[in-house]
Parts: sequence; structure tokens; C-alpha cells
Amino acid sequence: MWVNGTRQFVLPRNTNATLAQVVSETYFTCLNRGLIQELAAHFVPLACQKSITVGGAHAFCAGPLDIIRQLESLKAMVVQLKGVLQQTSVAGSILVITTGVCLSPQQAGLSFCHTLTLIPRASDGAGGVGYQIQNDALCFLSNEMPAGAV
Repeated sequence: MWVNGTRQFVLPRNTNATLAQVVSETYFTCLNRGLIQELAAHFVPLACQKSITVGGAHAFCAGPLDIIRQLESLKAMVVQLKGVLQQTSVAGSILVITTGVCLSPQQAGLSFCHTLTLIPRASDGAGGVGYQIQNDALCFLSNEMPAGAV
């Protein structure tokens, strides 16, 4: 939903879903359908951290263009969500943790853990609060031990 010129996650009224469920489903649907610009619009401008970890390899984003490039690398990813939970955090932020399995041919069977920190933004005008992504960490879980692991 667009609120005050920014793209925000807002929990629809009359739903049994949690904000975490709405955010996770939106995030992975956008990736699968290649809606990268739409997904990137949900990130806090210029103040966001994003990373991907695969085994012992980490890729961190240095800015908005890196975030888009990293999201592009995940385009068409198909996942099966296994668990989604949320916890309230500092200053009204919400921690979202999602686990699942990739079904895409290039990552088939690879489990993942995805963590988002959502921060509250301006009201949606109907008394609800909108949220944007402040931090995004996606970790693909492999059975390989990183070099130097004990």
C-alpha cells in the first residue's frame, strides 16, 4: 500500500493473518513474479541493511542499487514457507522470522531462514500503522561446514 508517498506493509482489516504472514507472502510473491522494483519500494530509503548468506559466503549491500541487484539475483525464486513468526522490538519495530525451503531448480531443496526488521512509518490514514523494511537478512542453510568452523 502507498502511504504518504512510500510503499508500506499494512495489515488489512478483517483478516486473521499476522503482519508477518502478510509481509512474508508479499516478499516472496514479489520475488517469484519478478516485481523487484515493487519489493524494493518497501525498503527504508538510504538507511537499510540487506545481506544474503550461503554457507560461509556473505553478500552485503552497500546501498539501494545493491539491494535491487541482490533482489534481482533471487528473481523467480519459488519457496514453500514452513514457519512465520513475529515479535515486537525496540521503538515499535517488528522482527519477522520466516523459514522455508526453496523449490526453484537452482536452489531446490535448500532450506532458508529469512529475518526482517520492520519499522513503523506514518499512519495509513485509517488509524493503522504502516511498516517498511529496515534490515533484511536471508540465510540459505547448507550441510557444508564453512572453512575454519569448529
